[in-house]
Amino acid sequence: MKKILVFVLFIFVLYKIEAQQLSYSPFTRYGIGEFIYQGSIRNLAMGKTGLADISRFHINKINPASTGLIKHNSVLFEVSFFDKLSVFRTPDDEQINNLSNIRAIYGGFPVIANWWHFSMGLVPFSAMGYKIVYSDSLYTPYAGAKYSNIYEGAGSVDEFFIGNTFSYKKKFHLGVNLSYLFGSLNRKTSTYIDESYNNFTSLYFDEKREIFRGFKYEFGFIYNDTILKNVQENSTENLLSFAIGGIYSNKQVLHTLSTEYIGRRTRFINRTKIDTFYIDTIARNRIVVPQSYGVGLSIKIYDQLLLEANYKREIWHNIEFFNQKYYDTRFIAFGMEYCRQPVSTIYWKTIRYRLGFYKQSKYIAFNNKPLIEQGYTFGMAFPLKSILFNIAFIYGNEHSDGVEINHTFAEIHFGFSIYDIWFIKRKFL
Repeated sequence: MKKILVFVLFIFVLYKIEAQQLSYSPFTRYGIGEFIYQGSIRNLAMGKTGLADISRFHINKINPASTGLIKHNSVLFEVSFFDKLSVFRTPDDEQINNLSNIRAIYGGFPVIANWWHFSMGLVPFSAMGYKIVYSDSLYTPYAGAKYSNIYEGAGSVDEFFIGNTFSYKKKFHLGVNLSYLFGSLNRKTSTYIDESYNNFTSLYFDEKREIFRGFKYEFGFIYNDTILKNVQENSTENLLSFAIGGIYSNKQVLHTLSTEYIGRRTRFINRTKIDTFYIDTIARNRIVVPQSYGVGLSIKIYDQLLLEANYKREIWHNIEFFNQKYYDTRFIAFGMEYCRQPVSTIYWKTIRYRLGFYKQSKYIAFNNKPLIEQGYTFGMAFPLKSILFNIAFIYGNEHSDGVEINHTFAEIHFGFSIYDIWFIKRKFL
């Protein structure tokens, strides 16, 4: 029971990080920002796959049915972090940005062995972070004044989820995730006028904040089976097995509360004055999360090589908010994992190697040209008794033929999967 309380406390502590920056890109200015990939580091290193991934050593948020193999009296914890380096290029300029943060935390355990499994966690849902500055000069017959238009955005929407997986004969698994989304996105538009020749500066600003609250649910299934076995006197070796998985989420509504603050800050000869022109709650709005579905197939050979392919689609074309038009998204991914010998006294043989590739069109476009992201992934896992240390690398690019901004990025993700045995009473002291 004490360990359960520690687990709940750990989740609560992570809640406190919701205001930290999770993304930085001018593309996050649109819609509700950038949607964050929610799979484990293992899935991420395998090309952001996960729709047909079922494992007793990982919590896979991508498919709610993925926890069906966690063993009796076992408990899983996962916590992960990331660092991202971004380079934005235009024909005339280049900008480099770096950010780091905690990525996600998961936990899970069986409620009824081989039948009902429970999971929960806190992950980012979407994030916004950008600052765009346009500067120029105004000239009069007597003197000149400099001005800048500044566009800024920050914030995130986070997701706390509770998942349940129900299994039949360890082969067919049905799952559902119920999530609560919360957070805020802040947009600020400013005009700064510098008349230093008159010892006068002024800043006009318009700040808008959207506070998000709402529930979301998603369903998933996985069917896994063995095609070929090598049955020996004391053991059985799986020569070829497979898993088919799928997810579905209906169109759902999030409620938002919008506030706006318009003001002016002036400075003249070491004196600062702030004027408030307008502050009010604008409206209670509704943001629609689109219908989505996806399918995946994985094949495992000799319990050493795992191959997986995924396809996912989100239906955005019939959704409109913030007076913007959105586009359907498509996501394809391929990944693999190789381990020479999962159980061995020779350590290097137990190390897991992962590779992958993904490509996706996003829900925003410029001049009807969709924003495209693609990336190459690589990762490794190092077993340390009951702990698995996971690390993943991503090198990718984000661009649209309708805009001259090109975004190249490199990410490193790392974390721990902790596998422990609970709920066993000692017979002897």
